[in-house]
Amino acid sequence: MKAKVKQAIFSLNDELDMFPETIMITVQRKDLETVVNHLHHSGEEWSNQSAFGYAIAAAESIGMSAEDIQRLVGAMASECDWKTLDRAADVYRKSDY
Repeated sequence: MKAKVKQAIFSLNDELDMFPETIMITVQRKDLETVVNHLHHSGEEWSNQSAFGYAIAAAESIGMSAEDIQRLVGAMASECDWKTLDRAADVYRKSDY
């Protein structure tokens, strides 16, 4: 996630230099959430890559097929794009697992 945050910040900085002092800029919600979540959780040692690594290791340890692991990783990537860390934690806390 750090790479995404840096990319979003640098991209935004480059775009801001081209505009006058007073202007309204539209950004995609997921880009804004990425930056806000990074700033909010910057003290934590967590990344989506860590979560994917845990999931892949667990899936391999129970003998899931490569195809099923790929599907799991794809689904996780989609969820990471749309859920904040807090929302994902809430899903876990409310689950039967």
